[in-house]
Amino acid sequence: MKIFTIAGWSGSGKTLLITRLIEKFKAQNRKLVAVKHAAEIDLVQPVGKDSRRFLEAGADESLLVTRSELACFRPLTDRDDRFSLLKIAFCGADIVLMEGFFPEGVPTIEVVNTRLNPILRMPVASLAAIVSDSPLQQPVPCFLINNIDPIVDFLEEYDEKHH
Repeated sequence: MKIFTIAGWSGSGKTLLITRLIEKFKAQNRKLVAVKHAAEIDLVQPVGKDSRRFLEAGADESLLVTRSELACFRPLTDRDDRFSLLKIAFCGADIVLMEGFFPEGVPTIEVVNTRLNPILRMPVASLAAIVSDSPLQQPVPCFLINNIDPIVDFLEEYDEKHH
């Protein structure tokens, strides 16, 4: 299993990159898990809704099932290792793409939109690669966001020990 974090300023193209990568990997019959970190949100299910009330009553997990989706809610404490909990959902995945979640040891790829903000959000030394809307010269591999095949190849071949 390969796990990568996608970083970048708001509007840089993180979601665009992740959706293109998902489409490409799914065309290769790969199992993918995507994680969106929403640090600014406290609760997905509002107070008073049934799923939230189940958790408030003490359920360890509360599942919400609709005609087309399943969502699992689990209360988190400050002591919880969120990445360890996430790994449960990664079971059987070939590729995991996380947007905005930065666990230690997970390679980070930064997306840059040079028209909106040409300055990197992360220190270049902490990056595995950069994906941009225009060619960049940096000491890490750089790819163009509209040329997805080389990015897919990079992710497939990425070996943390040699980068």
